[in-house]
Amino acid sequence: MAYNYKRLILYIVLLAAILIIWWIISGFIFAESGKLETQLMECFTDQVNMSYYPYVYTMGSLIDCLSFYESGNNPLAVGKAGEIGCLQFMPSTFQHYCVKKYGLPDDIWNEEIQRECADKMLKQGLINHWSTKNLCLSVSNVDEE
Repeated sequence: MAYNYKRLILYIVLLAAILIIWWIISGFIFAESGKLETQLMECFTDQVNMSYYPYVYTMGSLIDCLSFYESGNNPLAVGKAGEIGCLQFMPSTFQHYCVKKYGLPDDIWNEEIQRECADKMLKQGLINHWSTKNLCLSVSNVDEE
């Protein structure tokens, strides 16, 4: 009984074709996922100019997290050192950044103004103005500089 080499060659060609098709498809998939990951990271670095990325909390955002840990989301909170509002702005910090630099209304008690100012500050990488920042950031994603 003679061995049918034609069948063996056909199987090898089919296997090679399957491997080539898989290589092409996986190349596109991995290339696209790499682009997607890059686009996602650009979203974070455009919005918060930091070398680390906010941890995703069930409360929603980095500003929500800061507000929770700074004041318990209380817009009428007053800290021991004179910090005011939900994001616990020092009056001097509020005046310098929110009023003078960003041109926001001079109403430190207004929660929306504090949130808008905090958003602008975070976009500039000024997260160090909040002492509770480490509670809101993923320690595993912090880059050592």
